[in-house]
Amino acid sequence: MIAMGSVVVILLDQDRLLAAGVTLNGGVRVQGWVSAQVPPDLEARDGRAVGAWVRGELARAKIGGSRAVFAAPRGDVVLKRLRLPPGVRGDDLPDMVRLQMARQLTVPTEGAAIDYVPMAAGEGASDVLAAAMPKDRLAFLHDVASAARLKMERVGLRASGVAALLAEASSKRNGPVLGVAPGAASVEFVVMDAGRLVFARSADLGLKELAGDDAAALPERIAVEAKRTWMSYRGGPESSPVDAVLVPGEGVLATEIARRCGEALEIGWELAGLPSRVALPTDMPETERLKVAPLAGLVGEEMLAEATLNFAGPRRAPDRAAARRQVALLAAFGAIVVVGTGIVLAKGRLRSLEGEAGAAHTKRLALAEEYGAFIKQEARLRHLEQWEKSGVDWVAHAAWLSDLMPDPRNARLDSLSGQLSRGNEVVFTPRDGQYAGGTWGVRHEAAITISGPTGQRETANDLRSRLVGSRVYRVDSKGADTPKRFSFELTTDQPVPVPPAPPEAEGGTP
Repeated sequence: MIAMGSVVVILLDQDRLLAAGVTLNGGVRVQGWVSAQVPPDLEARDGRAVGAWVRGELARAKIGGSRAVFAAPRGDVVLKRLRLPPGVRGDDLPDMVRLQMARQLTVPTEGAAIDYVPMAAGEGASDVLAAAMPKDRLAFLHDVASAARLKMERVGLRASGVAALLAEASSKRNGPVLGVAPGAASVEFVVMDAGRLVFARSADLGLKELAGDDAAALPERIAVEAKRTWMSYRGGPESSPVDAVLVPGEGVLATEIARRCGEALEIGWELAGLPSRVALPTDMPETERLKVAPLAGLVGEEMLAEATLNFAGPRRAPDRAAARRQVALLAAFGAIVVVGTGIVLAKGRLRSLEGEAGAAHTKRLALAEEYGAFIKQEARLRHLEQWEKSGVDWVAHAAWLSDLMPDPRNARLDSLSGQLSRGNEVVFTPRDGQYAGGTWGVRHEAAITISGPTGQRETANDLRSRLVGSRVYRVDSKGADTPKRFSFELTTDQPVPVPPAPPEAEGGTP
């Protein structure tokens, strides 16, 4: 938990710096802020050079303090919702989460900072929201803090700050809400359910574009990304309909963004405002308030919400060996007290027992190492055996998609391509939390891209509805939506598609 007092919150998003001086004292009060663009002649990948420049910007803005909290944009981390097998104890969660993330990520997890927050538990399973920050990005932030002469206390997600601002408003809703928080270089989209963050996404649409020629189109472009966020969230297995759009702010721009997003999703919208514990300067312009509010929420997250992510100090499994050593030392001390004056006579015997205990301990460690090596070899063998099991029936998928296409007079499929986006992914399910008795399997994930011309937008929407209703594919749009063409990316983990449902189940004739 961040101690009370002054702290500096820093966000480095693409070529923009946003920093705020915050005072924590039962609430979160922003005393000052600075928003600046990284100089073009500065090496943006050199953490020490950037840190020296940040120190100068903080001094010019008269923002003091020796402690720092870094806010990471959603694009800097990998965020996944994991369902862990039943029987996992709380002490085993950190290692289990790291193992699951190592299996699912396409980038190396060696040295990466992996943290998680618990979510609502499903029947017989535990859900967590896990996040991983690459080691090079975390090292960069450490260099920035060192060169800026700041002590890094925490590295969190800016999306978590947005979620903290919306936690109270979300808990009053009957279903999930979509939070929209525009920043200088990117906009954050978060899905909240019962006050908890369950999904996050960002898009490279920043308030810096208000100074350009397309300033008037910014709310509409944000609304398009909000709809894409909704479709990505609804493609997940645990999703449910979004109840409303919330924007943590107030003013003309915030109102326009909330209204456009609500209209795009055809749901209600509102300005959530800021929690009573968060105070911003009264003379701060609206655009600056929208950018700074998530940083204040991140610092006050532990006051406003239940759980936090911290890449500077992720959750780790307890050292059970240390606990056993402490118990052994306490037992030895008790023996010494009981022996008392007979310690001299028992010294020889004690030395003998200590030798035997040392030998037994050494033997136990050797046996444990041998057993661990055996388990690794056996797991590798099973892994290779499962790896050989593969196969996606592309012809069956192509035929099935052809059956789902509308009348050729209304739309034509002129491009179909497919690839294994995640093939031969070997999964292991422990039994009662143990390796022995567990089961191995193979999970495939195929990505199929279809596109073609269509006479009407309604035809493309009808095709999307059929694909989504099939429950075989997760459907995402490729590129911007156009009235005379469709382009979808279909993702499925079924090697062979299930037979199409009867027309009555589809709600119409394919």
